[in-house]
Amino acid sequence: MHETEIEGLAAENAQWQDLINEVTASDIPIELLKYLRVHLKDGTKYIFPILKWEIEEEMTFEEIKKSVIDWMYTNHDDILGSDFVVNLEKLKDTVTTATANTLKNL
Repeated sequence: MHETEIEGLAAENAQWQDLINEVTASDIPIELLKYLRVHLKDGTKYIFPILKWEIEEEMTFEEIKKSVIDWMYTNHDDILGSDFVVNLEKLKDTVTTATANTLKNL
């Protein structure tokens, strides 16, 4: 890969990340997340490694979602906030497919 191609990919990823930064975690389907990080009032963080669970642990997204919801329900009094890391490749594939289908049906 040439340096200009790498720079182009980096710029494209930065544009996607800027778009994602405007969205809250609850707006994004769990299937599009790499990690969900929960910040606790005592300063600690709890990380849900969603992509790892999907690939290495072979958990379904329903199992992952249930684990996250159960943990959050149990610990809701201690939660200060949360943030996330999006699986940009999966997001791009999803948006590209949806866009292609929309344009095809115009």
